[in-house]
Amino acid sequence: MWEASEPVRAFSPSDVHLVGIGGDGMLAIAHYLADMGCQCSGSDLRSTSEIALLAARGVRIFDGHAPAHVAGARQLVVSDAIRASNPELAEARLRDLPISGRAAFLQQLAREKQAVFVAGSHGKSTTTAMIATVLESAGLLPSFILGADAACLGDRRSRFQPGEIFVAEACEAFGNLAPLLPDFAVITNIDDDHLEHYGSQAALDRAFADFVARTRRGAVVNGDDPGVRRIDACGPDILTFGFGEANRVRASGFAQDVGGSTFDVSFEGRSARVRLSIPGRHTACNALACAALCLRLNIDLEIIAAGLATFTGVARRWTDHASVGGIRIVDDYAHHPTELNVSIETALALRVPGQRLIIAHQPQLVSRTRRLTAEIAAALARCDAALLLDLDPGGEKEEPEVTSEAIAASVDAAGGRAIF
Repeated sequence: MWEASEPVRAFSPSDVHLVGIGGDGMLAIAHYLADMGCQCSGSDLRSTSEIALLAARGVRIFDGHAPAHVAGARQLVVSDAIRASNPELAEARLRDLPISGRAAFLQQLAREKQAVFVAGSHGKSTTTAMIATVLESAGLLPSFILGADAACLGDRRSRFQPGEIFVAEACEAFGNLAPLLPDFAVITNIDDDHLEHYGSQAALDRAFADFVARTRRGAVVNGDDPGVRRIDACGPDILTFGFGEANRVRASGFAQDVGGSTFDVSFEGRSARVRLSIPGRHTACNALACAALCLRLNIDLEIIAAGLATFTGVARRWTDHASVGGIRIVDDYAHHPTELNVSIETALALRVPGQRLIIAHQPQLVSRTRRLTAEIAAALARCDAALLLDLDPGGEKEEPEVTSEAIAASVDAAGGRAIF
């Protein structure tokens, strides 16, 4: 992967070129810049329908990477997936153009607003979208950048608006928390994902602890999460959320069905009933994170509950395609064993008598699969059957022993049934 070799210069919203524009995070930035009226361009090795939407909005799109694509650009934003040898990156350095990664550019976009960054190993996209939805329903016209489209936000993953608040998903991969200076920060949880970028759990924990320490106006964290407790982010100036009674923002009376969940949210003697259209205790926990952050912004608890009632989810996060012939199909992006387990637990809790649970799963990233093969297999073995697609290396170098066939064998060894 490329590394920034110079400090990012002052941001001017014109003539930005995005290298690797087809990635989820880069697509969001490109749409945001188009909203701002910024002249921008981008390049990618693949042509997709999402990139075609950008072209329809006036973004100049180049197939492949070449030095000539940089002509006319005043600044480069580079995807984390881009290699150091990329010809556009080399050309930008020859031209002495400012170069930044996605996270550093997010900080530039946020600097004129109150920046809310949502971090955590799991639940970032859903929590960020929930916050944007509540702020929208409260009439605050937030700007937002997500990692996936949200139907209740106009099927958008990003939007620039004139309100004072900027909400964005903050991924910890590639050390991407380091450039961020949040006014308000959220930590949904801290797990063992992306350790290949940090070398150890302790180093990853420090990145989250430093992120909280840089927060200028207030942080909200999951007080039930072992990882959050590990970094000691539960002091008196931190607003905790969760199901445990020690949390300042707390849920009780949780119940769920196929149509969603209900629970009470309480804070400093006040409470409100929340109804979500998406089931899962983990989804309710994301809603608690949203509620805690919005309370930090002095939004009334009843307004928060009303906004959450309008939230309809984020693409590929428990996307329910309804039931046909007694078969219910749900699409979920879960790829880490923790995410697999909570999605499987939700499905098991909601299935009707006589239904089987069959999961079609594509492992993602060579490094994650190598490290967590046994844990992935144990999760899949909880289902009646697991259908395994070939591994998606995610740009990492493939290894002959790290395969979906190996996971299938582990599922069978754990007493489950797997088909590759």
